[in-house]
Amino acid sequence: MHTFVAVVPEFSPPSRHTMTRYLATYFSGFHRHLPFFHIPTFSPIQCLVELLLVMAAIGAQSAFDNDNAVMFFRTSHAIVMGRLRRRKDELRRKTIAGAHCEPRTLDVRCLEHCSSIRDSVSNADQFDPLPAAQTLLLLMAIATWGNSNAIYNEAFGLQNTLTKFVREEKLLERQTEIPNDITWHEWIDIEGFQRTIAIIYCFFVFHTIVYDILPPILNSELNIHLPSREKDWDAPSEKDWCRAREEPKVEQPFQSSLSSLFTKRSNEGTESPKGFSSLGGYTLILAMIQHIYFLRETRKYKPRSEQNISPTDVAEVEQALKNWQSAWYSDPESSLNPGSPQGPIPFNSTALLRMAYPRAVLYSAHALSIPVKIGVNIVARNQAFTWSLQHALCALECAFVLSKWLVAIHRRPPSVLLDEDESRLLAYIVDMVVEADPGFRLTNNIGATPHLPNLCARVIKIWAKLLSGEAVWDVVRMIGKALNAYSQILERQAAID
Repeated sequence: MHTFVAVVPEFSPPSRHTMTRYLATYFSGFHRHLPFFHIPTFSPIQCLVELLLVMAAIGAQSAFDNDNAVMFFRTSHAIVMGRLRRRKDELRRKTIAGAHCEPRTLDVRCLEHCSSIRDSVSNADQFDPLPAAQTLLLLMAIATWGNSNAIYNEAFGLQNTLTKFVREEKLLERQTEIPNDITWHEWIDIEGFQRTIAIIYCFFVFHTIVYDILPPILNSELNIHLPSREKDWDAPSEKDWCRAREEPKVEQPFQSSLSSLFTKRSNEGTESPKGFSSLGGYTLILAMIQHIYFLRETRKYKPRSEQNISPTDVAEVEQALKNWQSAWYSDPESSLNPGSPQGPIPFNSTALLRMAYPRAVLYSAHALSIPVKIGVNIVARNQAFTWSLQHALCALECAFVLSKWLVAIHRRPPSVLLDEDESRLLAYIVDMVVEADPGFRLTNNIGATPHLPNLCARVIKIWAKLLSGEAVWDVVRMIGKALNAYSQILERQAAID
């Protein structure tokens, strides 16, 4: 760290105990949602200082030590930007050396100059871009979701820096196919690279979801193979890894895997889509969300009557999502339990699936049923440690979809009756609301149709309560407050209706 003393802001080094606690918190929490570190071989001593500091920043944030989180963030950010500037200087000197040092005009001074250039180039060639990319990714994550307005303002700048770095270092062009005779440590390097690039891509799609901005990396640019199963990645030794690798491999190329989702299958019962790992499926469902985003964007330039996604495109998307679901169910690591030993990624993927289905009321109702069955109070008190940010975003989307459907049903003319599916769905929603709050009654008459404005307000209130507990990231509390305010508006409207 002494190399970058000039660029480091005021920094008070923590005790070894505090640093260890923050790193342990990072690995037990945040890492499980973005697993690109190989824990069995991870060494803090060999880790770049800026990467270690941003991990500690996230650990401090997760421990609600906000001041330390900001200090670690600032220091890590300053160091990695200093390292990137030095990297650019080295590459610039390399370019200059190649352009101006002609053999016929060399003198002693030029030879000395070229000697220093060669030393710099040698150091530049040893530069490993992966830890720098990981540092920028984690800095972008804490800036996006963090609790400091000053840090939050860094999110887009970091996105631009990371995008430019990935392209300048040609990280999207690397081949990642894994040969059969590879050693454990060689595999760790390739798999760690694949996971890092996949997660960077995924986080960029989150920015698209949250901020409605163009994704910096397009589906067509991602050329990695999908990541391996967590069982392979978590193997504590080479022997365990070899045993895990005896099972059928799932590392298909991203491009062919995404393309296969759109394949229409003549017989669903006999032909199944290509399998994928938990993180592979997570990457693919976000690729589907990016695909849907561009479908919607391109329709905006059509006349107003044609701005909805075409029936053909909707059918293709639904086919792809069904194929994704089939592959998700075939993954032995898939689970709806956020505390699964294999990690929360399969659970997180289901939240993204619900976001991918355009205005799917049934999926929104199912999303609410999960925490209701667990217990609203239990989830509200523990979601900070078990729910991902994807689920908070999904909650906002699902709450909005359910409310709009209930309002649309309420505003129908009396002559338009509910069909069988609508009646079943409405009864399902009523049962969930009553289960969430047994003392609440939607109507005094058994079997009568519930007062839909009251039901709508109550549904939103349940979602708001689920997100009202203690949360590590401000964005979760913000969504809870927004839903609570929305429920109050609906309650006032219900009183009028």
